[in-house]
Amino acid sequence: MKYKIIFVNIVLFIQSLMAIGLESNFSAAPAMKTGCLITVVIEGFPGGKVKFLGITGNHNYLIIPEFVSTGQKIVIEQKEPFPSGLYYLVFAEKNYIQILLDTDQHFSMHAKNSDLINSMHVEGSVDNKLLYQSLRYESSYKKKIDEIRQNITDADRDKKSTIDLEKKLDAIIIGRRNHIQEFAKIYPDSFFTKFKLAGQNPVLENPTLPNGDIDKEKQVELYKEKYWDNYDFNDMRLLKTPVYHNKLKQYIKELTPQRINDVIESADFIMQKVPKNTELCMYTASYICLEYSKTTIMGGEAIYVHMVDNYLNDEFVVNFDKKEIEKARDDADKIRPSLIGKIGQNITCLSPEDRPLSLYDLDSPIVVLYIYNVLCEHCIEETPEMFEVYMAWQDKGVDVFALATNRDVDIWKDYVAKENLTWHNAIDSNYKSKYYKKYRVDITPEIYVLNSNREIIGMNLKPHQLDSIFEKEFSK
Repeated sequence: MKYKIIFVNIVLFIQSLMAIGLESNFSAAPAMKTGCLITVVIEGFPGGKVKFLGITGNHNYLIIPEFVSTGQKIVIEQKEPFPSGLYYLVFAEKNYIQILLDTDQHFSMHAKNSDLINSMHVEGSVDNKLLYQSLRYESSYKKKIDEIRQNITDADRDKKSTIDLEKKLDAIIIGRRNHIQEFAKIYPDSFFTKFKLAGQNPVLENPTLPNGDIDKEKQVELYKEKYWDNYDFNDMRLLKTPVYHNKLKQYIKELTPQRINDVIESADFIMQKVPKNTELCMYTASYICLEYSKTTIMGGEAIYVHMVDNYLNDEFVVNFDKKEIEKARDDADKIRPSLIGKIGQNITCLSPEDRPLSLYDLDSPIVVLYIYNVLCEHCIEETPEMFEVYMAWQDKGVDVFALATNRDVDIWKDYVAKENLTWHNAIDSNYKSKYYKKYRVDITPEIYVLNSNREIIGMNLKPHQLDSIFEKEFSK
């Protein structure tokens, strides 16, 4: 789909900006040494192809061309420093090490290929010493947590044992939290500390209902309110790590109810947090647009249109290609007429008898506009299902305007006769009705549900989902 290509281009554009070191809003002390010189010795590595990968959001990409190491010593060197962020040095056998880069990029690392994390020794980089100290701690922490959780499962209904194990689990979790806070006390200004703290989530509170049960809705609300407390939106370095993307995804897709207004509210909250006209701003806007350009949320394209209308402009993304912005706006304009809540526009096509047939000719309280192609595999599968729904509801106030997108009228007529489709069949082989401008059809079959006022009340649906839409509308 064209709008997806546009926002993939946005991501690639951001990557290219950051790969050449576009100035960010984060101010750091000047490095003592210029350029980059990282020496890595991996005992047991026989040599071979090596990749040095950077990150933007959740996208990994080659920061320099792939090269060959002739032995266990690997050297990364260039005159200009790399943008601050988390990098991966990937070896031929797909082993890899993580490397944090900030202003001083002159240091060495030494490890055994058989146990990279536990054997890692770093000289000249506090950030990477802390990184591997943390990775070792996390490895041990995970083993302890997994063991206790398995013991809780095995304890089954032994209430006392379960309570004791849960207390032990809580103590380990608190210990980890205190361990992370120690970094902030001892190394408050290190990039590693910023990176580590940014990824921490708030403590899960347990508000209760009057009957003593946990109030799940309030619990999520409190969690969401504190979710970004540890994140510094002015630190552009964090976009070059997985932290921001992971937090953004969880906030938008998991903590936010997947309803149009709720997602828009969360999207607006984030867009007001990120500094305008930065890589972070462009990435955030493109991520949300891409997620909701085509979505399983009924009418979720309204989120995409909202993002384009409000944030793809000079106030927020002035650095982005104007032509790409215009393309996105054009796509939003094409989607806009057929959003939930809009009045469905009339279209006049031809019946199998070559007589004009209009959508507005149907006077039932509910009309389904079913747009399909008789040669489409998905349509061949879903059309009989759609017809069954029609047969079940035709005497209850539901009618169907079945519009075929085929150019070959004879093939369509043969299909209608063969399947004995007795609903209102229509075709517009010459596109005179311009239905494609009035109703978005990016994939077939496409379903729109219109109420008695011909307001669009349903879209992005499968035939089996229509019963609930009809029942809800008729219950009003």
